[in-house]
Amino acid sequence: MSKITYVKDVAGCLTKLPSDASFTTYAHYAICQLGDPNWGLYKLITTFGTLAGLLLVIIGFYRLQKHGRQQQMFRYHSPLATFFYLLSGVALLSYTGFFQMLSYTFFSNYEFSANPIMSYMTFPDDTTETALQYLTYSCLIVIGAIAVLRGMLALIKLGEGQGGTSEIASTVTYICAGACALNAQILLNFFGIWTTGGGS
Repeated sequence: MSKITYVKDVAGCLTKLPSDASFTTYAHYAICQLGDPNWGLYKLITTFGTLAGLLLVIIGFYRLQKHGRQQQMFRYHSPLATFFYLLSGVALLSYTGFFQMLSYTFFSNYEFSANPIMSYMTFPDDTTETALQYLTYSCLIVIGAIAVLRGMLALIKLGEGQGGTSEIASTVTYICAGACALNAQILLNFFGIWTTGGGS
């Protein structure tokens, strides 16, 4: 099978989308926009998550100081919220490591890499079904990363006593659905759907 032969950068991404591109070339280009290790969307999300984690840890330690002092009711700091600030912050500081832990815990996925989308960047240029699979998996990884981030931030709201039972269910759903999306290939293969080739 012939391979994509257009000019690529050192990461294996297309540097320019050709005018005569096939669907598989478009798919490859889209995957590169999602997974490029320098400026791809997945990289931006994980970088934002890490910075958010650092900020949450700083806020958590600041709140710990307040717990050691007498608090006034109008400035009361919930101990549970402080715990969730620290928990979410530590988890997000090691954002990709946290993804790897979720993947191993839920799916025994030992091979989840720091940037799993990169493993979907190479495929024969005449296999449309494989290109569609890889593009779908790449999109789901990005969606999963956002869902896990949203779930970890929602823990803080829970700690403040906001949202009640519905917020607990929503938070757990975000984290579990995010883990499933990050490991979509394993999940779909388990159910016998799209069992060809691939990545993470």
